[in-house]
Amino acid sequence: YGKFLVICSIPFFFVCARFVLIHSRITGAYRNRNNHLVNEFIQVGLQYTWAVGLLISAVLAILAPQLAGAIWEMPTNIINMLQKGSFLILPALMIVFLSIVHMAQNRRLECFITLGITAVLYIILCNVLFTKNASIEGLLTAALISLYVGMVLMTVITVFMYCKNIEYISIFILPLFCISISGLVIILISKLLSPHIGNTICFII
Repeated sequence: YGKFLVICSIPFFFVCARFVLIHSRITGAYRNRNNHLVNEFIQVGLQYTWAVGLLISAVLAILAPQLAGAIWEMPTNIINMLQKGSFLILPALMIVFLSIVHMAQNRRLECFITLGITAVLYIILCNVLFTKNASIEGLLTAALISLYVGMVLMTVITVFMYCKNIEYISIFILPLFCISISGLVIILISKLLSPHIGNTICFII
């Protein structure tokens, strides 16, 4: 379980490190009262976070058998944990980025409300739905549901408050299409190479 958390957290913190630059640029544009530039930076950050989060989640989910085979000798429960846990990265990244957007403009209330709803929903799901099946997979399912609800809420609030004339196709639809194609290519390559070169080398490739 510890190795699983480390594997999922490494790409998460690596992407979060890029948010420092985005935060400084949004803060600078906000102090100069340049709303057009603030809107531009938010849309660029949204596209970057959405695309990178999708790519990391897809790669880890698709290559979960190879990664599990390389580290844990491929137990089934670890594969399921990696496949579910990989999709925690996308909403977590989106929530962190959108929280930075609000904090950079001194709007903390929206962050606290959304994070509070996410935390309460997670507690309810853990205590009501998964009381009889208190497994790690049940907790991961509760975390997935609550984080995606929080991501949608914060995205809607951010777009409504800041983003005028947002380009939905280039920000959300186009990255989703491109990463879907990339995912199919990764699946094909992993199926062809994994039996011949082993799990570790296949994952690295």
